[in-house]
Amino acid sequence: MTRKSRPRPWAEKRRQGTRYVWRFEGHRDRAGFHEDPEEDPADAKGQITEQMQGTWRDRSGPRILLEEWIDIWAGLLDDIEPTTRAKYKYFVEGHILPAFQGRQIGSLTFEEIEAWDRAIPTQISARGRPYARSVASGARSLLITILGDAVHADRLERNPAERRKGRRGRVRARGRAPHRLPNQATANVITPFQALCLAERCALLSGRGIDFVMNVFATWTGVRWGELMAVEGWEGKDSPLQISDNGISTYAVDWQLRELGGVVRKSPPKDGSYRVLDLPPFLAELMQ
Repeated sequence: MTRKSRPRPWAEKRRQGTRYVWRFEGHRDRAGFHEDPEEDPADAKGQITEQMQGTWRDRSGPRILLEEWIDIWAGLLDDIEPTTRAKYKYFVEGHILPAFQGRQIGSLTFEEIEAWDRAIPTQISARGRPYARSVASGARSLLITILGDAVHADRLERNPAERRKGRRGRVRARGRAPHRLPNQATANVITPFQALCLAERCALLSGRGIDFVMNVFATWTGVRWGELMAVEGWEGKDSPLQISDNGISTYAVDWQLRELGGVVRKSPPKDGSYRVLDLPPFLAELMQ
């Protein structure tokens, strides 16, 4: 039986102070920060002894730095879309870490996260305009996910980034409900006639008839924008667009176009949603 060699910890200086780091069975482990400098090496040696004896339990928990937990969390992500990964990177590097880098996850409070969320739309972006409210919402949602996974990993007892639940703002007085007009829409959905008018207006503004076809196709098929940009067809049975004079014409959604890192490229549909769409006769004629 091969005897395990005892790891030798080394000092790592951070803004919060000095802590000790070591490698055990291919994994890097860290001791926490202590007010008394003499406790740092003692903590590391004690944990190494527990690892050698097989009784060690990770107790970094809430003392782990946010950026370190994000690195661990990112490594746990399964096969996600490159665009989703790029979006996460933007929120982490552009908004989350600038505000909370160097902080232990257990030290984050709801009040400061709420203030950070509200402050983002008041900040000026690289384009010279304030950030949209959706940017703050997206950054907050990602932080909720990151810290929520820390809760599931038993590193936190609760998620300090969770939004407040319940009704906020003015409370409507009890009584008769406001009157709804008979023609008031209940959903933000346009009618077929409105869709044709929109497509016609787009074609008039651009001066290109293909924009009329594109907008009609989008309305009647419900494809995503990237899938719409990738619509193609040619002569032959291998074409995704199959026009039938006697049967049902179809279009196979096999690709989408998306921009990643300044480059537009073909990629599979989102979440692998390959599908074949039936085209109504009038749309099949437009596609010819």
